[in-house]
Amino acid sequence: MTPAQRVGREIARVLGERKIHLVTRTIELIGERLTRSVLAETLQMEKEGNTLKTVTGRERTLGGAFFTLLKERVTKEKYKEIYALEEEQKKKARKNKERAARIKRENELIGGLTTMMTLDGGDGNDETKTDANEPKDDQDDEYVCDVPCNPRFLALKERDAADEEFNDADYEMNDI
Repeated sequence: MTPAQRVGREIARVLGERKIHLVTRTIELIGERLTRSVLAETLQMEKEGNTLKTVTGRERTLGGAFFTLLKERVTKEKYKEIYALEEEQKKKARKNKERAARIKRENELIGGLTTMMTLDGGDGNDETKTDANEPKDDQDDEYVCDVPCNPRFLALKERDAADEEFNDADYEMNDI
């Protein structure tokens, strides 16, 4: 454990801050002296009963007050550098959450489309594919897809209607 990590853990313990890595990064980037100075100012404010408030009016935690005072003392670039890893983790978490939501939506849509479909094997034999979650219905001929389906997988009634519309036997080679 490096000296910065040791001091960072101690300061985080005093502040009751869970994000020890932020305190450690502060020490690494701006130094132990300035970090302890901000800590002393934070503890003095708490002792006097002065609490910093958020924009919404809620009182800040001791760790939140520490980082707010730190923000006033360092340059904007240094502050962004301290929080760079934290922001990267938030961005990754947000992307993962969006991806999970997209996959869930896609699975729900696909689940609705594949409840029961007919596979067209091309050899005249029709096989019905039933979703594992749905019990097999004895009246497969009456199933009609409620939503647009992939043309390769037409429901039985739709397929019969399509066969009636176009039949190769109705046309001779001379007609073309």
